[in-house]
Amino acid sequence: MSSGKKLTLSAKALPALRMLLSGRPVPLEQAAAVVGVEVTELAEILVKEELCAVLTPELSSGHTGLVTNAVS
Repeated sequence: MSSGKKLTLSAKALPALRMLLSGRPVPLEQAAAVVGVEVTELAEILVKEELCAVLTPELSSGHTGLVTNAVS
């Protein structure tokens, strides 16, 4: 990974990883409906390891109008 950290995850985490590391805001409730409830646990790991960030109003404003699923 680009941060120099190495995480070992099971292959079943791949759909959730693709979603969470897409660079787009991801509402976890919607993601859980698509890839399963484990996405929340995976998101917590990625935030702890500083590979993802919690979506704040400031971060959201950078995506508003740029991606179709942004929350304003």
